[in-house]
Amino acid sequence: MKKIIKIAAALLLVIAFAQNSKAQFSFNAGLDVGFVMEEGMGLMYGLALGGELPIGDNMGLTFETGYDMIMVEGDGASAALIPFQAGLKYYFTDNEGGMYLHGQTGVTMYKVTVDLGGFGTASASTTNLSFGVGPGFLVNEHIDLGADYNMILADGGSLSFIAVRAAYKF
Repeated sequence: MKKIIKIAAALLLVIAFAQNSKAQFSFNAGLDVGFVMEEGMGLMYGLALGGELPIGDNMGLTFETGYDMIMVEGDGASAALIPFQAGLKYYFTDNEGGMYLHGQTGVTMYKVTVDLGGFGTASASTTNLSFGVGPGFLVNEHIDLGADYNMILADGGSLSFIAVRAAYKF
């Protein structure tokens, strides 16, 4: 919980900085679809919210959060991810359009729930360090398409996935 409070405080500082400097801070909302590369898991899908603060013609500070459901093999099992990540976006031309490379790091909450039949359900959750990197293309001032490779690090292993995202910038 302390990590979430720290991340929320950092996001508020970014927003305050954006308002004080009259920078063109933008928000975005999008859909994620991906594939988890772990045995027993497969397709993932969800919603994502983010923001970007330009820090030059070719760079931007970013943050992203969301909620992704993961399809899990087995009756009554489900998994979900809630990332809180911040990073940098580098545009190869300028931050008004075209190709970019995006890298983020932060924490991701991971929750697994299993149906125990007549005995109810059991669930477990953990919050771990995560990071992602990938290319993207800003089609115009409102449409952002991206792909990324993400990894969530945990004691005794990791969870990795590849995802694509289509977002609308406000």
